[in-house]
Order: sequence, then structure tokens, then C-alpha cells
Amino acid sequence: MNTTPERVAIFCDASSLWYHAKQYGKALKAEGTCRVDYQRLRSHLAEGRTIVEASVYVRPLPATERFCLALEHLGYRPVHCAEPVWEVIARDLAGLDPATCDVVVLVTGGGGYSQAIAALKAEGLKVEVHAFPVESTIQETATEVDRYCDLPESVLEELGDQEDAPRVLAANALLHEARARGRR
Repeated sequence: MNTTPERVAIFCDASSLWYHAKQYGKALKAEGTCRVDYQRLRSHLAEGRTIVEASVYVRPLPATERFCLALEHLGYRPVHCAEPVWEVIARDLAGLDPATCDVVVLVTGGGGYSQAIAALKAEGLKVEVHAFPVESTIQETATEVDRYCDLPESVLEELGDQEDAPRVLAANALLHEARARGRR
């Protein structure tokens, strides 16, 4: 019996997650704006497996600088995308070395990944899709993957009032930076 944990490569579409987290928060009747807690998300996706890569794809905007720093401190690799995010993710999935992982986890609400999923499965990799349980185009791929999972409410963080959201996000980024400096 093989007791070696599966090796997982994670690919997250930040803008899709942001949008669908807001929608899911509304469906849960949250008091304020909801956002993804990337630390909880990482723990949830690991499920006792070894994470060999965790990439978060973001649009290159001035407001994303602190967000990217916080992601790096949490063990993610931020990828700045000038092109549509799904195209960059699909290209990275197509270029993935199948010897480096056993499972590919795609975290998004958007579609357009059918060819990449088929190619990964042809290489012998397991493919999972994790998304918030709200209506989105990613459900179209549910039958193409080995595992489709709804992201739980536990990976959300409620920010309070909409007008408080930018202040809370900035405070969280500073907190992550301070924690990271303390670890150095």
C-alpha cells in the first residue's frame, strides 16, 4: 500500500473567485461583503495532500500589489495576466510537467478549460474543479473532471459593510506582511 501523499498543483482564478465569493455571500445572506480567505482555501484544497505548486492568477492592477504580497506570504505564486486569465491558466495547464504532480486542482467559476482538462487526463493526471455553489460556467466541465467540489462557506471571510471592505483588505495585507517579516 502506497502511503505517500498525493502531490497537488493548484491553479486559482482570483477575479473569478472574487466575483463568485460575493455572489455566494449574498446567497448566504451575509451581513457584508465576502472575500476568499486564501489561507483557509489552501488548507481546504490540500486535504492531507502535498502541495507542490499553488498559483493565483491576477490582473495587473495597482490595487493588487499588496494582495500579491499577501499571497506570496501564504505560499502562493501570484501570476500577473495581461491576457484573459482563463487563457493564461489554460496555457499553464497545458505546459504542466505531469511528473511533478498527481492531481491538478482548478479553482474558478469560469469555463474554457475543456481542452486543457482532456490533455491533463490523457497524461494520467487526476483533475479536480473546486468552485462556489453559485451558477457559473464551470459547471459545464463537471462531467469532464475526476472530481467536482463545491467550495464551503468556511473559505470565506466576511468583511462587514461594503465601504469598510477596502480598509479591511488593506489591514489584512499589512497583517500578512508583518507576520511574514516576523518569520524571516
